[in-house]
Amino acid sequence: MRILLPALLFLGLLTGCSITVETRVPAPPLFVTSTLPAGPAPAATLTGTPTAPGLPQVPRPADCTDKAVLMQDVTILDGTRMKGGQSFTKTWRLKNMGTCPWDASYSLVFLAGDRMGAPDSVPLNVTLPGETVDVSVELTAPSTDGSYTGIFALRGPDSQVVPIGLDTSIWVKIIVGQGSYDPAAPTFAATQASFEHALVSTKFQVEDFKLLQFSL
Repeated sequence: MRILLPALLFLGLLTGCSITVETRVPAPPLFVTSTLPAGPAPAATLTGTPTAPGLPQVPRPADCTDKAVLMQDVTILDGTRMKGGQSFTKTWRLKNMGTCPWDASYSLVFLAGDRMGAPDSVPLNVTLPGETVDVSVELTAPSTDGSYTGIFALRGPDSQVVPIGLDTSIWVKIIVGQGSYDPAAPTFAATQASFEHALVSTKFQVEDFKLLQFSL
């Protein structure tokens, strides 16, 4: 009886007490999510520089005629005074008065007189009948005082002379330093003979080039 009573008292204490057991639920792990593109990025498009085209040419009608007229000295009027060694650009404005279209097979060629560093020829831009074109050459004034004249002519695809008004040539006339100015135009006979010489020289250059091409 003495042993049963303490046991009953201990059991009563346990029944009267409320024991709370805390259950800890682990927190979900934290994830850092980056925004990814839906698909692969498009490849960059590289645009190359197109190859420079050759000199422009246009169809030439059969039996067309060539004729030009000088509309204007755009730069360097006759008698312009310059310093020795001065660089300048001479520009003429020509109008196509014929029925043949002009293209790079037409050129302005150095004919006679004072070259002043002029190139042998300058190809023309495409110029249809009735249109105008500006043709320029880069020149350098001589170092010695005086009057200087460079004579140029228009040459067709078959090396034929293209009339410019009533003449076959145009020119640039400058004065260097204290040189005197002669307003007289170059004579037709002198320019014609020089032009024929220039055509013969050009023909030989073309034939030599064809022969070189054939040998290669």
